Amino acid sequence: MLEPKAAETVLGLVEHNGGRTTHRILTLWRRNIRAQIENADILEAVGLTYETTDMDDYEDIPVAVEWNPDLEAYAYFSGKSGWVIVPEEEMRIYAIKMAQFFELLFGAIDRGQSKVPRAMIDDTLWDVGDIRLNGRARRLPTWFAKRLDFPAVRAEVAEFARRRPADGLRLLLTSTRQERLKKFRLPGHLIVSVHDVLDLAGGLAIEPDILAARVDQVPLPDINASIWLSPDGRKLIINGKVTVNFRSEIHVDIITMLVDGYRDGKRFSARELLDHAQSSAKALHQAFGPKRWAQLSPYLVSENGLWGFQP
Repeated sequence: MLEPKAAETVLGLVEHNGGRTTHRILTLWRRNIRAQIENADILEAVGLTYETTDMDDYEDIPVAVEWNPDLEAYAYFSGKSGWVIVPEEEMRIYAIKMAQFFELLFGAIDRGQSKVPRAMIDDTLWDVGDIRLNGRARRLPTWFAKRLDFPAVRAEVAEFARRRPADGLRLLLTSTRQERLKKFRLPGHLIVSVHDVLDLAGGLAIEPDILAARVDQVPLPDINASIWLSPDGRKLIINGKVTVNFRSEIHVDIITMLVDGYRDGKRFSARELLDHAQSSAKALHQAFGPKRWAQLSPYLVSENGLWGFQP
């Protein structure tokens, strides 16, 4: 089992430097942390680094290492000591074994048949399967992402999620700390930093009850409901079959008012809805545009000039 400090070290590796480290860095870790990580079998050698530090140079400047056929070993040339042999072990580069990382992270959480995580964006985004939290009948589609504090990474993940919309809520776990997410939002997704849901007694394992409490803060879609709107107002599901996604804040404001009205038995004039959303359009079909209006119009009906859902 990884103690909390060792778990934080692993998460730091996953988040940064492509999940890689070197033998020299390993030697700088506290002995007990290094032993725990090595015993967890979460690192694998993936190559060699061809530079080291000249032991005769107190400036700590890197020097190139090369294969010396005469010595039949890797070595560098020192102005004071001549050729200095560098053991191959000291040149090794290590990487996190992501499959083992996910095994430790999810521990006893039920991931169904999807035991092997699938990389969707290389070294950035994985589909880890549909998890089932204790006491919940419905499985929750779950992704894992890293480096979400970088704008380019956020944009890439957001674009991929747009092309692969979830049927309801999707959980997006990340090794990025919550304070570094900088208010990053992804429609239809609950973004949770794994740092906040670890079992402190169980090292790298997620504590299911803590994660379930986070998920419970966002209601899952009721597939039996006639009208369901996601908490952010960007995904509308009608009769459990028709899904309409919204990007525009104007669309979100109008739909939210209509859904609230449907639940409260209220209807609204087009002018009320448009003014509420601060839209300059003169009619609802103009505000939504032809594509979304075609999706909505079979279920959005005007009675005596007042609009409301009739799913």
